Amino acid sequence: MQKLTGEEALALARTRHIDSDAMRGQRQQLVIEAILTKLKSVGSITKIEKMIEAINGNFKTNLELEDMLSFYKYRLNASVEKIQLAGEDLYLPNGKNGKPVYYYDPDA
Repeated sequence: MQKLTGEEALALARTRHIDSDAMRGQRQQLVIEAILTKLKSVGSITKIEKMIEAINGNFKTNLELEDMLSFYKYRLNASVEKIQLAGEDLYLPNGKNGKPVYYYDPDA
């Protein structure tokens, strides 16, 4: 097992030029799985709240803290083998330097 810093984990999840989008998706799932495993090992609900608050400015969500904690509590007793979102991967054609911009459409 290899331990990464937050910046290293983010770089791993975002890397897109070494292989396919599918492989990048698998790396993102590995990072999420590692975060969930770490959260499960923390053991103290007060530490969980502090961890969630620490990462709160680094991602966007419409979930309240209580909702995130309920997912954590559910994860304590669950075995997650795969997480999949309904929707579609799409690309906008006019990104920076003429490159396409990826976005996810949950309603597709």
